[in-house]
Amino acid sequence: MEAHRTFFMNMELVRGQVLCQERLGRLLKVLRAQGGEETLRRLEWNYGIHRWEVHEACELGWITLETRKPRTGRPAKIAKTVSKTEQAKGPEHRSWFPKQISIRHLVFARQSIKAHRHGWGCGKRLASRFGMGSFTDIYMRVYPSAKSRRGASASVSRLLRQPDVMAVRAWLMAQDRGHISRAEPMPQTREGITGRMDELLGRRLALQMQWKAV
Repeated sequence: MEAHRTFFMNMELVRGQVLCQERLGRLLKVLRAQGGEETLRRLEWNYGIHRWEVHEACELGWITLETRKPRTGRPAKIAKTVSKTEQAKGPEHRSWFPKQISIRHLVFARQSIKAHRHGWGCGKRLASRFGMGSFTDIYMRVYPSAKSRRGASASVSRLLRQPDVMAVRAWLMAQDRGHISRAEPMPQTREGITGRMDELLGRRLALQMQWKAV
C-alpha cells in the first residue's frame, strides 16, 4: 500500500502543470493581498501555490521574479506584481484544456496490463501462483472504498470499457508488442493518446490495438 500511496503522490506532482486563468487569478489575488509581493516559499507553504505556477506567470508577463539577499541567511526568491500588464499574455480558461486521464484510471490500466502480461488477470489460481492478484484485486487496491468482491468484479467489467482506460491499455499493449518504443512518452489525455497512436502506427493498426484493449 505504501508503494501505491507514493505512486499517487508522484503522479499528482507531474500532472496538470498548465497555468490557466483560474490559477493565475488566485496567484495575483494573493500577491495583491500581501502588498504586491511575496516569497516563493511562503506562496508554496501558506497558500499552496506551486513554483511552476509562479514561473509560468512570470514568463507570460504578469509578475516579475527577483532574488533578495539578506545580511544573514540564504537568498529569497520574491514574486512581484507588475504595474503594466497590457503586453502580458493571458492563459486559457481551465475548461478549454482537454481533460486529463484520472490517476486511478491510469493506475488500474497499468496494473491490468501487467496482469495480462503475466497471464494472471483471469482468476485466483494464477494469481496465487505468481503472488499477485486478479483484476478484481487490482480494482480493490486502486479503489479502497470497494467493500464487496462481487460489486468490484462488476465494476471491473465496466471500467475495462471506459474510454480513458481503453486508451491507456491500448498504448501499453502497443509498447509490449514493439509497435511503440518504451522511450516514447505517453500523452496525458485520451485524445492525445489516440492521436499519437495514429501518427506512430497508422489508423488501422491503432484501431486494432484499441479493440484488443477491451
